[in-house]
Amino acid sequence: MAQGEPNHGQHVAKKKVNKLWSVCMFILVVEACERLCYYTIFNSMVNYLTDAGCDLAVKSPCHSNSTAFALRSSFRMLAYVMPFFGGYLADNVFGRYKTILYFTTAYVVGVTMMAIGALPAIVEQSTGYIVYLVGAFAFTALGTGAIKPNVVNFGADQYDTSDPEELEQQKSFFSYFYMVINIGSIFSAIWTVSIATDGVSSTGIGDGFFTALMIAAVCMTLSLMMFVLGTPRYSAESKAGVTPSGMIGCIYQHIAEGGRNGRLSLFALALLPLYLVVTLVGSLVGSNQPSILQIGSAEGITLMSIIAFVMCVVSSVILIGVHKNNDWIRPLANQGSLSAEEVQSALRVIPTIMCINIGFNVAYNGMDIYGAAACQMDVRVPDIDWLRDILLLKGGQFNGNFYSLGNNASIILAIPLLEACIFPMLKRMRGGIPVPRKAKYIAGFLLVVLANCSGILIEHVRASRPLLRCPADKIGSADCGTYDLGEPGVQYLFSHCSAGGQIPMSDINGWWTFIPYFITGCGEVLVNPIVQEFAFDEVAPRLRSLMMGFTLVAMGCVPSVITAVFSGFVPDDMNDGPVIWCYVINSAVSLILLGAYFLIAIPDKVHGPEDLLGSLASEGSTHTLSRVA
Repeated sequence: MAQGEPNHGQHVAKKKVNKLWSVCMFILVVEACERLCYYTIFNSMVNYLTDAGCDLAVKSPCHSNSTAFALRSSFRMLAYVMPFFGGYLADNVFGRYKTILYFTTAYVVGVTMMAIGALPAIVEQSTGYIVYLVGAFAFTALGTGAIKPNVVNFGADQYDTSDPEELEQQKSFFSYFYMVINIGSIFSAIWTVSIATDGVSSTGIGDGFFTALMIAAVCMTLSLMMFVLGTPRYSAESKAGVTPSGMIGCIYQHIAEGGRNGRLSLFALALLPLYLVVTLVGSLVGSNQPSILQIGSAEGITLMSIIAFVMCVVSSVILIGVHKNNDWIRPLANQGSLSAEEVQSALRVIPTIMCINIGFNVAYNGMDIYGAAACQMDVRVPDIDWLRDILLLKGGQFNGNFYSLGNNASIILAIPLLEACIFPMLKRMRGGIPVPRKAKYIAGFLLVVLANCSGILIEHVRASRPLLRCPADKIGSADCGTYDLGEPGVQYLFSHCSAGGQIPMSDINGWWTFIPYFITGCGEVLVNPIVQEFAFDEVAPRLRSLMMGFTLVAMGCVPSVITAVFSGFVPDDMNDGPVIWCYVINSAVSLILLGAYFLIAIPDKVHGPEDLLGSLASEGSTHTLSRVA
């Protein structure tokens, strides 16, 4: 062995450590802080809107529960529409570095405004409400949405893909990035959201919202500082600006000149923002619109949700069918700013993104039902003073969403296990060829369907269990009362997080919902980060942020349009409605779209052991890739 070889090995190992910890850790800390901030805002927004005051003279709530939930839905959808805008700015105007810098600054401003709107001196007046709302919708939703598609791509850009070792690390980065998201989410679930509502009482809102939102603002400021501090270590390419290319116009021209296929594609793409708007308007109108199939306490399927659903199905079917084969995209006569090959690389990923994102996340949205179901189980905190003090739960009950820790825990445990042990072992067994994405998708879909099935079983058991009667020392208090579906005159122990806080708990522990949450997380790590890596790997570099934005729209917005129809079967009271059918429909849609994916799947681009090093040596950073089914 030559004298220099050990040094080369040490250099590679050193570079590996430096790339993972000295560069990407800046980006991972940025995302962990951002997720803590986002979920603090999102999970406390309904409480703020129903507790804050809007009348300068008379302290009255700003919103009812229904309108508060509608506004929060609008906030989430806006946050998931903005990634397309942020991706365009990164690819065509500012570059990724400046886009992240500018919109993280806007994010900090927005959260700070929301915290100011929660100051005890103005929180029960219209001034606080207006400042809060402007901060949330004008700055925070824009900031979180615009950086969302860029932070993950910016981290992936730090790896030198001409180095086989760093190429493998880059693929793992997407999973570790997803893991860090859930670390940030855990802190919001068990800490800041509890702080927000801890001071609320019949006499006032207290300072809990201000404290929680200030913590969120400090975290976002730390996020911005960490991103800036990492600047000297970021690769020159990732910090470089971009030359405006008029890419949207160029993509449009490529599609428009595609004849019948092009016209169908443009029609389907035009439907996408339309059905998102219809869904948003429907959430704001709420029950003030016609509805059908009202069963029990379930409100039924609303008119606008049906309209949006039909538009969504038509748009999705056309996009999947038209872009399965993109040979109809031809070079433009005037050449254009983007080549036909670049446009094809972006359009060819649409069918997979639609099938996988919509199919998985429709079933994934079963988590919304798990939390609601848990709120009608025994959610009492053990009667241990120090534990209640640590958890900031003086009322002695968990919120049903507390058990979503199962989802976070499974992701944090599964990703290192998969990336460090299982995937490398399977790769060795396959002769050096990585586990294909298709296998990961199949496993993830089956797991999320299994989670829904476990939800059905748990709900069946819950419905058969007796209701918890009120303890003797609480009879006559606000925690207890009579219940229409129980024995006349008997007082039952109410769940604080149930609808109106007036539905009793069933005699089954809320921790049972930890199981479907946990299984969902195991499936999630095999799908969501993998499809993000797929979009990054398959799309031409100049269009990566734009298409990552499209990926996030398909992941966060489109499934919500579909589940908005099914949510009409989710009753206010689980004892009085067909909630089990929601699980069944979720699973059916998921399996149908998994089947559709088999018809349009793009074979993985992988480096086989026999050609990887040779192709890298001959092509540099342009890879000659072998395809496997």
